[in-house]
Amino acid sequence: MFLPFLLLAILFYGPQVVLSTIKLGISQVSQCEPVFVSFQGHLNSSFEDTPLTLEILPFNSTPTLIPLPTNAVNSSGVNVTFLPLPANTEFLASLIAPNGLSLSFVSDIFSVGAGPSSTCLPPAASASSFEIQNPGNITQCENFTISYSESTPPRVELFNPRLLSFPLKLVSHTNTTATYNMFAIRQTQVMMNIISTDGGRNQTSPLLTVQGDAFSPTSCFPKLNTTTQSMASKTQTPSPSKVSKGTIIGLSVGLGVIGCFFNVLSLSSHLRTGVLTCNTHGVVCHSRT
Repeated sequence: MFLPFLLLAILFYGPQVVLSTIKLGISQVSQCEPVFVSFQGHLNSSFEDTPLTLEILPFNSTPTLIPLPTNAVNSSGVNVTFLPLPANTEFLASLIAPNGLSLSFVSDIFSVGAGPSSTCLPPAASASSFEIQNPGNITQCENFTISYSESTPPRVELFNPRLLSFPLKLVSHTNTTATYNMFAIRQTQVMMNIISTDGGRNQTSPLLTVQGDAFSPTSCFPKLNTTTQSMASKTQTPSPSKVSKGTIIGLSVGLGVIGCFFNVLSLSSHLRTGVLTCNTHGVVCHSRT
């Protein structure tokens, strides 16, 4: 599932979805206890001196942002004094740039275990300004609607555990509802981060399974050249097929990026050394040898 989804995302959104090959790992998490976040992979050199943020995304809750110091991802990881999440919370993590662009693969799903203290936990959040209508019926390439009570429609980012994150297209909106298109393959699990554009509280969705079957629409996915598709469907063996230049370029770029992805992961020159300790809002960021 990884390679087809990555290729679709590259062709549809362009190279911005593969600005880095960083994968995040998190040690065992206990309520209000220190946690180690590891970095594996390569960050695009244009971001190496950029202050980045670790985004913690608990399901059906409020995201937490932990600013990291410059050059943090050049270390092997960071020590975070605590995550402000109660026991039994499941969450994802991602690394983002100042402009909100995701610079890492989405993490695996992690769970918070019991801890001896609850002093780090924030007060209960107020009611959300957003509600996904019929979340159990989110379907591949079909539109879905979010109700909102702010003055402008929210932005929505889709997170695929262990894969990618990217914004969803806003199709239309009224004063109280906004419609988006679900760019996701059926039977994959996704989470949405609903981002306030009025300075309000952001809200994540539960972990959702994208619905659909073999007859589901595929209109949201990029299409190969129709001439190529027609020629590929023929069973006889005539003279060599001609593929459009655009298709060749598109496939070459996509497959080339995938090849580079695996090559970069194997390069020992990008192994990181050293550890940082991070705390913000009661949670530090200084070098540690």
